[in-house]
Amino acid sequence: MNLQSVRWPSTVRPDLGGHAEYVLRAFRWDARAGRYAPLALENTPDVARIARDPRQRERLRAWLSAPDNLARIDRGTALLPDEFLATKALSATPHGAIAVLDPFNRCLAQGTLFTECLSRHVAPAGLRRCSSEEPCREDYVCARTSSGEGACIPPYFLFQLRVDGHAVP
Repeated sequence: MNLQSVRWPSTVRPDLGGHAEYVLRAFRWDARAGRYAPLALENTPDVARIARDPRQRERLRAWLSAPDNLARIDRGTALLPDEFLATKALSATPHGAIAVLDPFNRCLAQGTLFTECLSRHVAPAGLRRCSSEEPCREDYVCARTSSGEGACIPPYFLFQLRVDGHAVP
């Protein structure tokens, strides 16, 4: 679940330049208990728990420095072990952090093709690669990048472009 709990567009709060907050959770049906049970969030470390526990910090440091894991991180295919994962997270884009998309948004507003605006104004970072052999998790889609490789992205990114009235390629 990725719930946008707060959104203040820059037109409402110009002093913030736009602000959004999200609550992130994942659940799986537990038939025995007759309810949904929280799941760990993929590649979302429980920073507060790790910060409090020196032994866990050391295990994380060891995992991050293992050569096989470093190679997976470089390829964008690393999956953080469950012992380090959070079951809930809050994500915020305060004080204009979303404003970095402004050149991209202006490009779309001028009627330029989405793919052209994407290539001019967006540089992917931290995206997990995907293919038929290494699919995305269930709540993400595998989108083809300009290099021809796949990258896992949340489908609401594409939906949000249409909701905000951007030109559809």
